[in-house]
Amino acid sequence: MQEIIQISQNTIGNSSVHSVSARDLHRELGVKKDFTNWIKYQLEKGFFIESEDYIIIRQKRRTITRDGKTRGTVVFEYFLTLDTAKEIAMMSRTEKGKMIRNYFIKVEEAFKLQISKPVQTRSDLISVSKEELEQELTVLEFTFKHKNLSELEKDYLLNQTLKKVNFTNLDNLTKYKETFSLTELLEVFQISILPQDFNRKLKNFGIIKWSQGNWILLDLKFGRNFPFDDKTNPRYFKSTFQELLDIVFIIQ
Repeated sequence: MQEIIQISQNTIGNSSVHSVSARDLHRELGVKKDFTNWIKYQLEKGFFIESEDYIIIRQKRRTITRDGKTRGTVVFEYFLTLDTAKEIAMMSRTEKGKMIRNYFIKVEEAFKLQISKPVQTRSDLISVSKEELEQELTVLEFTFKHKNLSELEKDYLLNQTLKKVNFTNLDNLTKYKETFSLTELLEVFQISILPQDFNRKLKNFGIIKWSQGNWILLDLKFGRNFPFDDKTNPRYFKSTFQELLDIVFIIQ
């Protein structure tokens, strides 16, 4: 919905409500009369009550006169509730007034819909515990790795698991993406380098480190660390492996 008049938030009648600048309404209605006289007449004509249907805010402004001097003036800004703005728009008895009134009605409906819509958090959407989810996805990853499944079968199993969380594809669930050994990916990308030499290059770029007889992957954008025979076994994502290659072989 295109915004015709800006809706702001103001305290009217001891409540924070959506409101409209009367000056903006005056401009959008295309009224030729002076704003101050027009708004006073509208408020009196509609029997509107200050601090209930509208508020008046005194604002100090500085203007520069023709002779270059600065002069302070006080401007009275009127802010109307949406109901008040609707009635004033309707009282104009013009097509533009009717259009603006309908706009305010749609705005109110949108606000009501937003309030009534239940807020969903990620915890609301997860139907299993973190530990259960971790276990399920680990089993899923093992199945993908060691079972000869078609892409259709993989998609089915994956979707069954991801239905339990607020994700639509595996790219949104980076932590659980399928991983591969360094040897496998070097073969897939046809890179002629020994894994141990590649590891040394990764270490130089601070992507992995050697600690207590284990390689540990530090940048988890590229993969995950798996426990293997009491040691850490880094495994890598295929989707970000090209970026890893670019770092190792292009960046000098």
